[in-house]
Parts: sequence; C-alpha cells; structure tokens
Amino acid sequence: MLEVFLLMFSASVHSLATVDQVAADSAAPALAAAPMDVAQAPGEAETPENAVATSPETETKKAVAAAPQEDKGTSAAGQEPDTGEEIAVMPESKDDPAALPSETPGAHAEPATGFAAEPQIASGRFLTALEVRPILNATRGNWISVREFGGQDLLYVSHLWAWRCGLHEIRVGVNGAAPEVWAMPECRPDQTAPAAVLDGDGLPYRSFPRRSVQLIEVHLLYDDMTTAQLRFNRAGIVIP
Repeated sequence: MLEVFLLMFSASVHSLATVDQVAADSAAPALAAAPMDVAQAPGEAETPENAVATSPETETKKAVAAAPQEDKGTSAAGQEPDTGEEIAVMPESKDDPAALPSETPGAHAEPATGFAAEPQIASGRFLTALEVRPILNATRGNWISVREFGGQDLLYVSHLWAWRCGLHEIRVGVNGAAPEVWAMPECRPDQTAPAAVLDGDGLPYRSFPRRSVQLIEVHLLYDDMTTAQLRFNRAGIVIP
C-alpha cells in the first residue's frame, strides 16, 4: 500500500513540474519581446548625449541660427537705418527777419574816426557794451521796425536808442544802399535814466515812400570797438 502511495506522489510531482515548465516556456517569448518593442519604436533610440543635443534650448538656438538675418543696412521697409543723428538745420537766410549776424557780435572792428574803446565796468546801469551787448543779442528781432502811417513807411530805431549808452554808432542801409550813420541822442550817465529820450533829441525814425522799405541792414559799433550787423526783410519787422 505504501508503495502505491509513493508511486502516485511521484507522478503528481512530475506532473506539476511539467506544468511549470510549460508555463515558463510560454511566458519567455513575452518577456523577450518587451525590449524588442522599445528597440523597434519609431525613430532612433536616444542616448543621454542625444537627449542633450535635442533639448528645447538647443533646438531654439538652432532655429535662431537658421533664421534669416535682418539686413543692417536698411530697415524692414527698405528705408535708410535710423542712425540717431539729428538732421542739421541750415542757418536762416540773411533775407529773413532777424537773420543771424554776418559777423559775430564782439568781433573787433576797424578803428573808426573819433571813437576809442571805453573802460568796461559793470555798473548795473547799462552804460557800456559789457552790459548792453547781451540785451541786444537777445532782442535782435526788435532792433528796428517798419510802420505804414500817413501814406509813408516809417522806419524806427527806437529799441536801439533805448540801449544806446553802450553804443558808439548806428548805421542803417535800406534796400541795398550802403549803411549810413543815423544820429542818436547822447547818453546822460549823470541822470536817473541815462537812455531816456528828451525833448529836442529828435525822432527815432525816418520816413520813406509807402511800402518802399523791403530790405534793411543795420550795423552797430559798441563802445568797446566791437561790432554786430544784421539784415532784416520787411515781412519780419512790419507793425500795424
């Protein structure tokens, strides 16, 4: 009886071993196929080096390098590049009102007969070129004016008379004529208002035919023997 039991037990163990072997043999292909699925995936398997080379940052750099570069010589619209430089403005024509001086104020003039340079002292009373020149430089457009009145052109030098204490001489030329001396009252430094116009000083204008005054040239001789000169046209200095 014992022999029969042992024989049956041995047969069962053998049967179980056979089943395990069959199961192992059938599972092995599935396990082996897994690496093949990875190896046969679309595209080449990436190594760590390849992963770095194809990172988003690297691809961006490649795209930037491959993009067309903008032409530095012209803008997208085909215009000249903006250099940041300002366009130079040409000086006004001397035919414009209050045009720039043809000589820089302060330039030394040829010695004029009867005149000499006077001491330049800042007294605060506008008695010399030192004090008067800055005022006249800042108000060049007001040196003279033209007014139509009584069927005539009246050419005024009132502004220059008001600052005459720093001047030796005023010369005025009309319509291309050579500038000639226009007399002005003397400066009275002993009075409260040295440049005031008093009775008997005359009138600060001259008369010309109506609308005949078109171009005016003014020359100033300061009391330090420096000069300034300007040209004006009628349109820039005419007053109602």
